[in-house]
Amino acid sequence: MTEKNRKIYIKNLIDFLFKKQKINVFDAGCHKGSFLNKIGLRRVKKAILVDPADFNLKKKKKFKNFKYFKYVLGNKEKIVKFYKHSSTNPEWSSVNTIHLKSPYFENYKKRLSIFPKIEKIKQVTIDQILKKNKFKINLLKVDCQSQSMEVLQGATNNLKKKDIKVVVCAINLTEFYSGKRDDFLRIASFLKKYNYQFYNLSNAHSGKLGTLDFDFKNLKIWTFDAVFVKKELLNQREEKKKIYRKRTSID
Repeated sequence: MTEKNRKIYIKNLIDFLFKKQKINVFDAGCHKGSFLNKIGLRRVKKAILVDPADFNLKKKKKFKNFKYFKYVLGNKEKIVKFYKHSSTNPEWSSVNTIHLKSPYFENYKKRLSIFPKIEKIKQVTIDQILKKNKFKINLLKVDCQSQSMEVLQGATNNLKKKDIKVVVCAINLTEFYSGKRDDFLRIASFLKKYNYQFYNLSNAHSGKLGTLDFDFKNLKIWTFDAVFVKKELLNQREEKKKIYRKRTSID
């Protein structure tokens, strides 16, 4: 297989950025634990998993050593309505409602509940959880159904620190929910203030780097995972490269 045709996934990128280091992960919107599987559980030292839908992750053997919290995540603490739109795909549940022109409704109408169940759940911030649990994280993953900006705003105290080296953020450019879509430029600008640089993107489902999901009817982008990297980490890697080059040139 040539380098050009080689398939590279999010797992390969995390291996590249962190080398042999085991990392601590905060999984905001953990759903069924698919992200941890994508990057490889052997890579994860500790993890905090947060999701308002109960997927019984804490009962599964491979996730039992991780902390799990049933919360909605946002930019402030409050009680919110949480809509369970599908029993077939509980990961579509959200604080937002689905409208008639949503790709969910247009393509997967049979999977949606005619009358979604509504549950009142406590919304908290990432900063609140990390303050109580004294947990230093290396990688923050956010996939909260078009609520990425609000969730990141609730993590500002920790984004200021050097611990979080990588942020993987789900970007829904299409309006899956009524009046809600992720503003990629706004999110990139927000993270830039905390010294994060947009580095790559991956397919939200397969995890393949450089690919995304789009509507085949009008070729419009649906969703992708954006990878942002702290500049300090990139600078450290460049310094190591320079040192290596000097050593090899001397030899």
